[in-house]
Amino acid sequence: MIKILISLLLFIISVNNLYSQNFNWITPNKTYLKLYIIEDGVYRIEKSDFTNNGVNTSGIDPRTVKVLYKGNQIPVFFRGESDGTFDVADYLDFYGVRNYGGLTKHYNGYSNTVEYITDEKYSNYSDTNAYWIDWGGNNGQRMEVSNFVSPLNYPDNFSMQAVHFEKDVIYYLGETVNSNTDFRYFSNEKVAGESWFWKVMGTNDVHTESFNPVNVTSAQNCELRLLLFPISYNIQASNEHRVEVRINNNLIGTLISDSLRRMDTTLYFSPSLLNSNVNNDISLTYTPVTGNFFQPRIHLDFFELKYPKAFSFVNNFTNIKFSGSDTTSRKITVNGVLSSNPLSIYDVTNGIKIENQSFSQNTLTFSGKSNAEFEIANTNISKKPIRIENRQVKNLTSSSNGADYLIVYHRLFESQAEQLKNHRQSFNNFRVFNAEIKDIYDIFNYGIEDPSAIRNFINYAVSNWTGPSVKFVNLFGRASLDPKKNSPGSVYYQNFVPSYGNPPTDGYFVNFNFGTFTYYHQISVGRLPVYTAAEAQNVVDKIITYDLQPPEKWWKNYIAITGGGNRSEQLNFQAKSENFINNYFKPAPASMNISRIYRNDSSGYVTYNYKDSIKKEFDRGSMIVNFIGHAAAQDWEIGLEDPSTLDNGNKQPLVLSFTCFTGQNSETNRRSFGEEFILEPGKLAIGFVGTTGWSFSGVGDSYNDRLIKRFAKDSVRFIGDLMSYASQQIAQDSSSFAARNTINCFNLLGDPASQLLMKPKPEFDIRQNDYSLSNNYPAIGENVKLRIFPKNLGTFADSVRIRFKIKKDGALSQSKDTVFRFFGYIDTIDHFFKIDTIGNYNMTVIMDPNKFYQQKFYDNDSITFPLTLRNVSYVQIKPLDNGVVTSQNFKFTGLNPNIDYRSNSIKIILQIDTSELFNSSALQTYNNSAISGVSSSFNVNLPVINLNTLYYLRTNAVINSDSSGWSEITNIIYNPNISENLDGNTDSAYTVYKFDQRQFDESSLSNLVYDNGGFRLDDFKGNLFIRSWGSNGFESSFFTINDFNYYSDGGFNRGLNLAKVKKLTGVPSEIKSFMFTSPQSSDSVLNFLNTFDSTDYLLGYNASYVADSDSLRSDAIAKFLEFGSQHIDSIRIGFFDTWAFFGFLGADQSEVCENYHTFFSNFNWEPQECQINPYFILPEGYLVQEFGTSDKWKEYSWEQTLLPNNNIDLDIYGINADNNPVLLGSGISGNSAVLLDTIDAMTYPKLRLVNNLTIDTVSGLESPVFRSAKIKYVPPAEITPDNYSFTGSDTTVQEGDSVEFSVNYYSIGFRDIQNYINNWYIIRQGQNIYLKTDTINSPLRIDSMRTSSVRFSTAGLRDIKLESDTVDLYFESIVLGDYNELFTYNNKAITKFIIQGDSINPVIDVTYDGIKIANGDYVQSTPTIKLEFLDDSRMVISDTSNVKVFLNNKYVPYFINGIQNPLIEIIFPDNNFLQATVIYKPVLSEGIHKFRFMATDNSGNIADSIVNSVVVENDLRIAQMANYPNPMGTETNFMFMLSGEIPPTSCKVKIYTVAGKLIKEIKAPAVIGYNSIYWDGKDEDGDFIANGTYLYKFILEGNSQVETSIQKLAVLR
Repeated sequence: MIKILISLLLFIISVNNLYSQNFNWITPNKTYLKLYIIEDGVYRIEKSDFTNNGVNTSGIDPRTVKVLYKGNQIPVFFRGESDGTFDVADYLDFYGVRNYGGLTKHYNGYSNTVEYITDEKYSNYSDTNAYWIDWGGNNGQRMEVSNFVSPLNYPDNFSMQAVHFEKDVIYYLGETVNSNTDFRYFSNEKVAGESWFWKVMGTNDVHTESFNPVNVTSAQNCELRLLLFPISYNIQASNEHRVEVRINNNLIGTLISDSLRRMDTTLYFSPSLLNSNVNNDISLTYTPVTGNFFQPRIHLDFFELKYPKAFSFVNNFTNIKFSGSDTTSRKITVNGVLSSNPLSIYDVTNGIKIENQSFSQNTLTFSGKSNAEFEIANTNISKKPIRIENRQVKNLTSSSNGADYLIVYHRLFESQAEQLKNHRQSFNNFRVFNAEIKDIYDIFNYGIEDPSAIRNFINYAVSNWTGPSVKFVNLFGRASLDPKKNSPGSVYYQNFVPSYGNPPTDGYFVNFNFGTFTYYHQISVGRLPVYTAAEAQNVVDKIITYDLQPPEKWWKNYIAITGGGNRSEQLNFQAKSENFINNYFKPAPASMNISRIYRNDSSGYVTYNYKDSIKKEFDRGSMIVNFIGHAAAQDWEIGLEDPSTLDNGNKQPLVLSFTCFTGQNSETNRRSFGEEFILEPGKLAIGFVGTTGWSFSGVGDSYNDRLIKRFAKDSVRFIGDLMSYASQQIAQDSSSFAARNTINCFNLLGDPASQLLMKPKPEFDIRQNDYSLSNNYPAIGENVKLRIFPKNLGTFADSVRIRFKIKKDGALSQSKDTVFRFFGYIDTIDHFFKIDTIGNYNMTVIMDPNKFYQQKFYDNDSITFPLTLRNVSYVQIKPLDNGVVTSQNFKFTGLNPNIDYRSNSIKIILQIDTSELFNSSALQTYNNSAISGVSSSFNVNLPVINLNTLYYLRTNAVINSDSSGWSEITNIIYNPNISENLDGNTDSAYTVYKFDQRQFDESSLSNLVYDNGGFRLDDFKGNLFIRSWGSNGFESSFFTINDFNYYSDGGFNRGLNLAKVKKLTGVPSEIKSFMFTSPQSSDSVLNFLNTFDSTDYLLGYNASYVADSDSLRSDAIAKFLEFGSQHIDSIRIGFFDTWAFFGFLGADQSEVCENYHTFFSNFNWEPQECQINPYFILPEGYLVQEFGTSDKWKEYSWEQTLLPNNNIDLDIYGINADNNPVLLGSGISGNSAVLLDTIDAMTYPKLRLVNNLTIDTVSGLESPVFRSAKIKYVPPAEITPDNYSFTGSDTTVQEGDSVEFSVNYYSIGFRDIQNYINNWYIIRQGQNIYLKTDTINSPLRIDSMRTSSVRFSTAGLRDIKLESDTVDLYFESIVLGDYNELFTYNNKAITKFIIQGDSINPVIDVTYDGIKIANGDYVQSTPTIKLEFLDDSRMVISDTSNVKVFLNNKYVPYFINGIQNPLIEIIFPDNNFLQATVIYKPVLSEGIHKFRFMATDNSGNIADSIVNSVVVENDLRIAQMANYPNPMGTETNFMFMLSGEIPPTSCKVKIYTVAGKLIKEIKAPAVIGYNSIYWDGKDEDGDFIANGTYLYKFILEGNSQVETSIQKLAVLR
């Protein structure tokens, strides 16, 4: 047997060498025929097979036809090829085999050493093999044709015939002694005991297979090989596994195995036990040694029978297979031949077609080698491949290929892969290459499906394609762990893009350290696990939409979720999470906003709001969600089971799921937890990092740490790169099984090239709602606080500049920059400003206005919003909202719109009705179009005077036919029995009364509902859910009692668990766990049940497993029956029986939920559940009311209806001037006349009163009822000036003149004003300049008016930068003493006047030697430069600093050390226009000199500067000489530049004919610099010269120098 195995291994090694991989074996884009083979045999290919598949054979020389298998030629027999034409009768035969699993190593999961090798009949991926037909070029390889007749006879007349019995139905991950501690079965390689199996056999199970052996001989014993794997063991027994094997009921052997040792045994038996040519039975019976708590199980893999079969034909075919290496030819005789039929004999081992046959009656004799396998057909060969395909492969091997981003896809998703390709090309500027999986199989595995082809392809691309190398690999398609649909229950069996291993790893494809087992990512890889084209479209849409999103606040959110089965685990997970937060996410540069959702258990293993919090935070949006805890493939403990319930829209995070199984991507019967996050359209996650296997705590934490460190500290944003880095870092400890398994099994579901949106640089953001104003309707001159809430959606910024700009009527009015430092995420910044004049204003806030930071988005870093000045409405003052009126007739008073009633049409409207829709017959409408002053009143006569009639009021203002819209609706109540005194001199209280539902805003109510004249506690549909199963991980049992869970997890709370829940409120009052470890446990249960009464529900479940648990006694069982249980006596407490129960004392069967399952009924452990949805009352609620402004607080009372064990009490909050609430008293229970007079109204001008409604959750029966509220307080005064009553002596004055103004002001509040102060002021540079202040100590009565006046000088009040300065003049009245006001925004009035000043810029004029020059002109070395300062301002200058001269960028001073500079002087003439003259006589050297002249007047107006660049040259020289026009008509000008130290003494222009005759001489003065001499075109005789060409000559003399120059001119008239 050992020799045979060695020989077999040597053969396999030689075969592997024969078929060594050569990826250039196939020519891209060339046509081949691909043959799909699913069974062994001789196949015949004819001309029609070519033509039927689109191949024209007319140009094919059949001698060049080749058959390729695994990249190499195999010999074929080609009939009729010799003539070089492919005729109809021509054909080729070749021997093909199906795809076998072959020799498969099974490793030790920990050490990766080989434990054993199996020769698998079936491949995990496909049983279909691929052969290829090529043609052209060299002649193809052919079979040898043998006519040799051997003189030797084969010694036997039989060969061993194999019958294989195997079905792949069940996959098992491999042996383990404890699935919770022995994790070797989670290796990605095949481990001991891992395989597809036929079935699981239990005690006394029998498996029988029938077969029909043909022509059995007795020449040699039969062999039966069996392979079985135990999957359970009994530590109390040895050799506990026994399998009896029978042939036709004859026991031929008993297989015995101890523990988990496999049974790999061959039994031998006599062929006499077989019945030839009829059905025979092989049966296996599993008879294990049984024991306590031992459930015997064994896997049946296969068995194979070999029996001696006589050489003979069956159905015109036979196969004869010899073993050994003897190649001697011998004669072989086969019976049953039909000599009249065609005969084909092929030695498929040695590639020989045998044609040496002879016949004798029905006997065939031929000669062949003794090591051969013969395929003999006594008929025409008709076997065809299951499919023939005309195939051209894409060029994947060209070195000119190159890619940054590689998509491996299945053709079903070609459209979506192309969309993603286009997106990555345009969005990322990537080189993208799409490779279809079939091309990859064909080129890199010869057309055979196997994941190794993908690895080979990517490795080839990395090694051979044009650089830079591939950075990202996207596996576009789902894999399947059952691609052949072995299991009947497999739903998802399409293996679009395969995975490797089980549990699967995608790291295998991007790690090229062949022969090793740690598949860390050398390239970033991710998978889109799509199964349909619709899913593919959804996922691609998500990816593209995600990439193109504008910045949002959720980009900076990080959600940390932790679980844990017990308190110790929870604290451990939380400590890890806090470490990540404090080291990476909270500090710079990430500076993220943290949301923590930690499973924190109170006593009894109760978790509140865990599930709701996960949903709530997830829906808000987050960049990263990190879960650390327990799970199954389908949940995060009790926190999240169905991801589709989340609703976060496009706010999709990268989900890190550091728990078991959630990253599965190839399961056959369901979609995994992680897949749901990726596949759900339009929401959930952009990427999901999870493991396909077990999650190991320590190394998993390290992986998590490395991944988030790469994001937070290194600012990496490609999600594939985050995983690559983590896997590479952990790979340094790859000798550890936990590390290796973590690296291999943590996969990315998602596109590895998706970039997390939070930018690696600062990214500023501010939106239209990211601000608040201290007053939304500021008054003129009011100091307004703008509070903005800017965000940094990128990484930390040391500082950022923020600009605040105010525009008035479209023109910039104010601008101020603020530098904000240490900007991490979101912050609050305050900016104060004032509006000085009436107008249309808006505020703009700009972040980083100078673009110091390079951001991706610039359209989200500024906001503009209107600043709406108060007010354009008619605002109610009296009576107060919800106030009581005691008379049918009363006066309604309101503030008029802050609009000039003198120049605008204004109408104010008041409506009052008993209907809030203002449509009843009692509706009254009041109008007033004669508006003046600050307020207007209406005398109202109520139409209905029933006691406590509720009236609705609203106001409107129509300004120039434009309505401001109806105001908010207010209420008044008619009740003459409530006394009130509104005399302004008294402290009599005003009464506010609220008794109707419509007087309360819904936002002020919590957990309350209005019913039958009052507010009571609301009820709700409850959720009572019970699951009975185990006590660990996804098998945990639990109660869901409305908003929290109680569970059995981490091995805690095993056994019988019972909950007492109040019927009224749904609040659990007590939960107990009984492990039944002693006989007293039953009594404890009975005692607990005896505490229940008619107000309680009972919930119960059984959670396994408790070893040697006791049972319920009859008295406890009887007590359960009182609650409606029928099956409590059927279950074993603590065992694998499951029981879920809901009931209550006296319940009948229609009111009870009880589901149970006993383990021994079918040896399955099945969970049981109950769900009930009763209605409960909320145990507490509250009602909030705010009152004020007040001058004095009096008392508060409320009406209520109380029943036993419920209550209403009061909390009092004072609201201070900053609008912040301060708790002043709580739990006040007396509802009549709660005194408020000790509360200081100056400190707390408003009150917030909170009435709390509660019910005793133990003994309460009904809700209390809140019926009405009444408060008494003294409303304050109100003083306001009339903005449109200003009168002035003049509206436009010259600066320095005096002016006088007056204005009216009124008292329109609830009290007289005893003392107040009047201020007149203007504002300059943010400071108030007070012109007058009056303190008035005489009372200002209600509804009275006074006038205030002021006279002041305008000297110094004008802004010197403005010629005409419009000045805002403010008048302000402020109440003094311990008194409040209703409103403060209207305490100011503003008017304008104009101070005229000088705004015209002065003018300067400069000449050199009396001439204005141009830049570059020549000047003499001692020019006289004259500057004149011209200005029409009456503010005449008299200071040398107003005019400045610079020479060669150096200031020329008028005085040097107190002595006048002799080269320059300034004169101030008595002239309002010519205000200064400067004479400057510099001495200049040869060269270029630069002069600059500057001037300002006393108003700060600046003259345009003059800059001259001049040239000094001492030599007398003419330059740039020309005349214009040229040709001339009747006149021209001779122009030239002249240099020299001094002007010339003589300058002549002589004009000649071309013959040299002088016809004109012109004498003219010349200066240094530019010169122009006029000529009228006449000669010395005064005649115009004729048309033609002439010469002119300049002659200049001076300073002992003569300079001449000659030019041409033309005359053309």
